[in-house]
Amino acid sequence: MSSAQPTTTQKGNAVVRALIIEFMLMCLLVIVLYAQESQIMAWASSQAPHDFRQTLLELFRQQRGWLWLGEAWRLWLPCGTAFIVLLIPSRLRWWSYAFLGLLVSAFLTANQIYFRFFSTFLGWKSLALFGQGWQVRDSFFHELGWSAMIAPVIIIGAAIIGHKTLSIRSPKNRLSFRKVDWVFACLFFAIALQSSVLARRLSNIEDIPVHMEEPQSQERFILPHQSSPREFALTLGLINYFAHSGLQRWSHKPRQISPGELSFATDLMTHIKSLNDQTSPLHGVANDRNLVMVSIEAFQYFLFDLVVDGVEITPVLNRLRRQSLSSDYFLDDIALGGTSDAEFGVLAGLLPDNRSVAALSYPENLDLVALPETLRDLGYQTISIHANDADFWNRRANHPALGFTDMWFRERYKQHATLGMGPNDLDVLRQTAQELSVNDRFFAYVISLSSHHPYPDAPQPYAFASLKDAPNIQQYLNICHYVDAALGSFLDEMSAVHDNTMFVFFGDHAGPGIQDEYAQMQALTGVNLASMRAYRMPFIIWLPGQEEQVMQQQAQFSQSLASYQDVFPTVLHLLGADIPLGIFGTHLFVPMEDRLAYPLNRHDIVAWRQQLFSPQGKLLYDEKGPVFVSPGDITQAQVLEAVYQQSADSLLFNRLIFDGNIQGQIIEQVGNAPRL
Repeated sequence: MSSAQPTTTQKGNAVVRALIIEFMLMCLLVIVLYAQESQIMAWASSQAPHDFRQTLLELFRQQRGWLWLGEAWRLWLPCGTAFIVLLIPSRLRWWSYAFLGLLVSAFLTANQIYFRFFSTFLGWKSLALFGQGWQVRDSFFHELGWSAMIAPVIIIGAAIIGHKTLSIRSPKNRLSFRKVDWVFACLFFAIALQSSVLARRLSNIEDIPVHMEEPQSQERFILPHQSSPREFALTLGLINYFAHSGLQRWSHKPRQISPGELSFATDLMTHIKSLNDQTSPLHGVANDRNLVMVSIEAFQYFLFDLVVDGVEITPVLNRLRRQSLSSDYFLDDIALGGTSDAEFGVLAGLLPDNRSVAALSYPENLDLVALPETLRDLGYQTISIHANDADFWNRRANHPALGFTDMWFRERYKQHATLGMGPNDLDVLRQTAQELSVNDRFFAYVISLSSHHPYPDAPQPYAFASLKDAPNIQQYLNICHYVDAALGSFLDEMSAVHDNTMFVFFGDHAGPGIQDEYAQMQALTGVNLASMRAYRMPFIIWLPGQEEQVMQQQAQFSQSLASYQDVFPTVLHLLGADIPLGIFGTHLFVPMEDRLAYPLNRHDIVAWRQQLFSPQGKLLYDEKGPVFVSPGDITQAQVLEAVYQQSADSLLFNRLIFDGNIQGQIIEQVGNAPRL
């Protein structure tokens, strides 16, 4: 018995059903990618957990019904992806659906992880970091939660449905499918094109009126989406920011510095030089001493004097802090480069560039005034020490360019046990101390490694904290306790040269990951990790044998708002060496009222004296009141205007150095310091 042949109507209905399914799957792809970006942006804006499933559901709630029309500029890549898929022949369509969808989803996930570490998003120049991404893969995988798998699972499931139900088309109806495919493709292309044009227009808006909150009642014109890469991405979307950064990269022409800009930079350089020429009772107190500087990985200020389960977390640094110069307001000011930005600020005395990773873009290409080169010219042996690969953060090229004559990397420490990313700090610092102790007149820049995220299990007997509700904090506290002990061992091994050495310790950036358990950390420390108070870094200068003289000046030193660029002039001031023309930082004995306001790149805020302001002029608060407190009312409009102008000048000055390589030119003109 032969089966009945399908009628023309039945065939037509099958084609219509297939086209409806195809269109719905394309829309699902757009929704998933759009929702994934929405989730990341909502999380980044609030710094609070924001689940992908929650975001996806909100897209269909009544109060979000007009969301797509309100944020249409973010649709161009999801719709563009659907457009490309529809152009591909049907036999390959669903493979391409899965591949392109997963590719865009992976890009969005990478943005989420990148933001966790650098508080900004992937731009075109960030692609240069992929070469070293494999070395920090443990950190990436550690940050991937289960919700990161929802979007890939939906995309793969949709591709399977499409392949099973729509790939086999008879020659008779294939032409009908293809015609409608082109109609669908044109629709998605039109949406992508329109949203791209809209995003481009929005990015070119010059002035947006924003009313400042009380007590500043006047209107102020700011550029929220242009104030930083982070704000641009949060305003116009991650894809638009990435595309915009690519256009800037490929359309960029060498910057021609105008005579007016050169005159401005010269005036600011000489003004900063005059500030750094101010003396203090401690000027030259470390004359002819060796200099040992230790950059402590992911080490934060709140660890000082912290006791957990009856154990003091940092007993070595606590003891040092009580007999040393120690800053209470030393801030994390990294931009796109993590540890490398802190390193760049310390060694070059400049703010990091929030447009590019300094370690991959600048030092070897610029004629920079640098601390290692300054000390080398004063007769110091300059040594950089890091038990990691020489190419990590481009140190193989950058460190010689900055003036280091010797570099000790991973291959020098192969005989030691691994902890986390490389040889453990205890053995590395012990061997380093033994080798430095036989040297004379040296500057050693030591970069620790063991407390790098994800925090490894600290060896016994340093693992003591048992916090079941806060596993990240537990591992963080344990490994920091271990690193503190390693620093103690290092100082013991260096005892033979104590009286002829100045020791500097600083944390390079905030510890990633522990913010997720901020409630538990607040209960332990009283510090709100959701506030700016969490970004205070330790900064200690120890001069063995001169503790009594040093402590007489501690009060002023501890109160100065500072960051990495101020380390360079501060150590030279203590060594009694001339602080060269050309850097942005000022030593920490310059009176607080004379210090310049400057932007904190990572947070889109302005630092001035002992207070922090958002771009709208709003003071930043946490559970204890203003983040930092200084005497007097400095929230008056005329004062704020001067502060913001000074911050803008600081940013422009640093960018002119990056874009125009003007340090050497100005030094030659002024003739106030040798060209280095």
